[in-house]
Amino acid sequence: MADFERAERIFKQAKEIYENFKDINNLVDRSGLVKVHNNLGCVYTEMGKYSLAKSEYKKAEKICVNSLPENHARL
Repeated sequence: MADFERAERIFKQAKEIYENFKDINNLVDRSGLVKVHNNLGCVYTEMGKYSLAKSEYKKAEKICVNSLPENHARL
């Protein structure tokens, strides 16, 4: 059986690291943060926490959309 609680803790720690990096350097590894939110969404889906999963997926999507130029074809 998978240890989703442990995975959740690890991904939350990773998210905190990315967010602290942003605060310190005014930069953020957007692709890394997207992956963390997506992975948390996957973990929450497996745990049956669907509203939390949806929230994490939406955060990942928002970062992606905000990273695209205004004239991007997918907007």
